[in-house]
Amino acid sequence: MKVLYFDMDGVLVDFKSGIDQLTPEEKFQYDGRMDAVPHIFRKMKPLEGAIEAVNVLSRYFDCYILSTSPWENPTAASDKQNWIKKYFPIIFYKRMILSHRKDLLKGDYLIDDRANNGAKDFEGEWIHFGSSRYPNWKKTAQYILGKEKIRTDSFDMNIFFYRIMDFMEENDDYASLFNNYLDSSIYNEIRSFLDISHPEWRKNKNLGEWAPEFIIQIINTWEDLEEEMSTKEWLAEMYSDISSEYNSFCGSYQRYRNMYNQISKAFEQQCGTIRDFDSIEEWEKAYDDFKQKDDEEEYWVF
Repeated sequence: MKVLYFDMDGVLVDFKSGIDQLTPEEKFQYDGRMDAVPHIFRKMKPLEGAIEAVNVLSRYFDCYILSTSPWENPTAASDKQNWIKKYFPIIFYKRMILSHRKDLLKGDYLIDDRANNGAKDFEGEWIHFGSSRYPNWKKTAQYILGKEKIRTDSFDMNIFFYRIMDFMEENDDYASLFNNYLDSSIYNEIRSFLDISHPEWRKNKNLGEWAPEFIIQIINTWEDLEEEMSTKEWLAEMYSDISSEYNSFCGSYQRYRNMYNQISKAFEQQCGTIRDFDSIEEWEKAYDDFKQKDDEEEYWVF
């Protein structure tokens, strides 16, 4: 899992919201060095979209806080820690790093609003939050998820829906799910159960591109029965049916992939034939790496 660092001030934290709560005397006394005001960091509120974005990104990345504590403010470090405990008590539990040399940290992405303290020399990619390219959390999260080819409907559904439209054209069952069942109780129950009981259900080594068809099959079987049974009985029997059908469906999909050499065809299209490699060993390693990646690929947004 790739490592993603979040700066605090001006990225997760709305610094101005803390300044707005200062007295006129404090603003005058600390003019030009507001970050030195005692306990100013505990007054601040989260930046718009920050909590939602972190909740989504933390599902796909190993996330840490990487911030700088003003040297002349003795309360800053503890106030920042308490702020994290208040707004992100689980995601960033014991994942807070305070440093004036962010370039010394190892990782893949750093989201920071300034180039200072080593941010511009970070070994991974520095994402300049607040710039014209990454002006807010919507644009920032979209960029990271898009670059990593992560498809999700959890972040700003209105924006991601238009990207989903392209996927709908590839699969009628998938289009039916979003057009007819999005946010329905039965769709949410099935999806949640699969996420818990079979975490890799949508990936190629499980249901893969047949995942929409599988969900539609379950819906067609159980949708009308929801009103005829008690909720408890309906859920118990539907969960049992999902479990019994799941392995059979997965087995059929895997046989289909092997029978029609789907993996081999995709490998040749992207990497070439064995003649394009210097040795059989090199070809075998490339093919094994490709198959492993293909097994993990998430084809559909649910």
